[in-house]
Amino acid sequence: EIEANGVSDNPLVFSDTGEALSGGNFHAEPVAFAADMLAMAVCEIGSISERRTAMLVDPALSGLPAFLTPRPGLNSGFMIPQVTAAALVSENKQRAYPASVDSIPTSANQEDHVSMAAHGARRLLAMAENAAHV
Repeated sequence: EIEANGVSDNPLVFSDTGEALSGGNFHAEPVAFAADMLAMAVCEIGSISERRTAMLVDPALSGLPAFLTPRPGLNSGFMIPQVTAAALVSENKQRAYPASVDSIPTSANQEDHVSMAAHGARRLLAMAENAAHV
């Protein structure tokens, strides 16, 4: 809660007093760790949802016509939505690589170990959208 309500930036600018204070607070690693964990959770939600769709279109598991179409052959039925779901789940797995382990020094090495929390959080937007489509 403290980290969520804190400021991880440098300098700290206070508009009400006009002050700008250098606090060295560039390192938001707790936020990066949280974003990495959320990325894994979003992957799991998408993966579980895709598996439900895959089971639904598989006649051996559902007892329903393959791909939910009564006329197979040229009619692919619900095949492509399942293939699309699998692709979105795979994309999310690629996006879930931990941002917190990808440190690149910035600001002429003034920030020598960067948590990449902003990237870690920003990628969650696309991941959540993918999972919602699944």
